[in-house]
Amino acid sequence: MKRAALFILTALLSPLTVTEILCQTNAAPAQKAQQAIPFPLPAPPGFADLKQALGLTDAQLVQLQTLQRSRQAASQAVYQQVAAKQKQINDMLNSPAPDAAALGQLEIDMANLRKQAGAMPPIHDQALAILDDAQRAKLTDLQNAFKLQRAAGEAVGLGLIDPPAPPAVGRVTAQ
Repeated sequence: MKRAALFILTALLSPLTVTEILCQTNAAPAQKAQQAIPFPLPAPPGFADLKQALGLTDAQLVQLQTLQRSRQAASQAVYQQVAAKQKQINDMLNSPAPDAAALGQLEIDMANLRKQAGAMPPIHDQALAILDDAQRAKLTDLQNAFKLQRAAGEAVGLGLIDPPAPPAVGRVTAQ
């Protein structure tokens, strides 16, 4: 019976990764959080290179981080529900007499959670709306640099170019 339930469950399950869930968001909380930002704000830690490359203000960086945190919070709720359902499925499969009907219902619940996660709109457009036209234009340079990152690493590996110097931040120098 256990093998039959496992076979049925395996046939019904479609792949679901954490990335699928974490790469989705709910726009409404992000918009509310974005509107509630008090100004002026101190510069958030990190992102100094991005801030310099795009000419981001401290306020823009705070808005982008708030948007990202809202995205993560919305995704986390769905992920926790998926994890709970998956645990129930695993527990049932490890029981002496798994209930095929209950396993089927859990799979239906998981499918509904996948639909819910897939219905969450991405934050890309909202993040771009925080930038001005000149900053959005600079993103092309970053995208091109990202595409060359692997080739650059391979060139370093073959001795064609020198690797970049390590960042100076937090470095201790001997005197």
